[in-house]
Amino acid sequence: MATVHKTIALTDQQDAWIKAQITAGRHTNDSEFMRDLSRRDQERSAELDAVRAALIDGENSGEAKSLNAAALSAACARRIAAYRLAPAAERELETELNRRLRVRMSGGVGGLADAIPRARPDR
Repeated sequence: MATVHKTIALTDQQDAWIKAQITAGRHTNDSEFMRDLSRRDQERSAELDAVRAALIDGENSGEAKSLNAAALSAACARRIAAYRLAPAAERELETELNRRLRVRMSGGVGGLADAIPRARPDR
């Protein structure tokens, strides 16, 4: 696969972190670190897209007959585990889903699919 050379600007703290990862043996050089970071970000985006699609499918499946919050929470936890999200992404998603569930149970509006953060251009 061809490579493309890029110049990036990092803070001193970010540079120190990358150097520490290399020193610890997690990566052999800066380029390997950046490629790994890019791969993991692509995987996380794909995971979030899959969860978002599943939530949209659920919302489009019709009106719920009854709401059992404990069962819904357990189902969400199983679904999250099935997608094997990174721990930080899992916590972020679970927090937002629980917030959205509380809003819906209190009669507020807001779709669950909107709970998943979208990629921002500055990331």
